[in-house]
Amino acid sequence: MATTKNRVGGTVFLSVNGERMALVGNVKVGGFSPMREAQNGPVETNGFIEKARTPFIECELSYRADLDLVRHANIDEATVAAELANGHLAVLSDAWAAGDWDFENEEGKITARWEGRRITID
Repeated sequence: MATTKNRVGGTVFLSVNGERMALVGNVKVGGFSPMREAQNGPVETNGFIEKARTPFIECELSYRADLDLVRHANIDEATVAAELANGHLAVLSDAWAAGDWDFENEEGKITARWEGRRITID
């Protein structure tokens, strides 16, 4: 039986509303913790302040003939899931397509980004 105890990176699977996406690049997951910034006084650091961050999942997709780019670039109220090689699962809920979704012809890829209201990592 294979084990992934020491695996920290590698393969990843991404799906949007249950539809498996064809990845060609890295997957980036963020916004699961608040942004902290030091609050400095005239003499010392007083502590920190926290600001909410927008949860997101970002990746590069293969622009295959079966990918409906317009539909995906306008998606809303989606669930985006990234199954990571280390066994963790990141799920972005109530998500929408964000950013430009630019198409790069030379390598046939699209930079895709979804932002949402909640993200969990198990």
